[in-house]
Amino acid sequence: MTFWLSQERGTDVEEALARFPHNPDGSENPVRTLLGTLLTGSKGMDASADFLMEFFGQDQDAYMDLIVDLGSYVAACVEILDGLKVSSVEESLEQLEVMLRGFYDAPAEPEF
Repeated sequence: MTFWLSQERGTDVEEALARFPHNPDGSENPVRTLLGTLLTGSKGMDASADFLMEFFGQDQDAYMDLIVDLGSYVAACVEILDGLKVSSVEESLEQLEVMLRGFYDAPAEPEF
């Protein structure tokens, strides 16, 4: 979703993620951190899993907040894409499902 919105705005994904607001205490937003791990391709799955496990171990309440915030972020992206007439809600959800299935079903890259 972030990549898609970035394309529509003519910006780089990294630049878009850099605009993510920080938490009120100045720390990095965990949604931004998680999205950043996904930018590393198939290695991102391991990085995302590591981040989520560590985050859960540190603070289970914050982990649950992250899951809710991530869902809210995706919903906002879907609505923005619909509002921009780039993709309807239904099309975006179908694309998201295909992307997620491809991401999680993709064979792991060999490590050298």
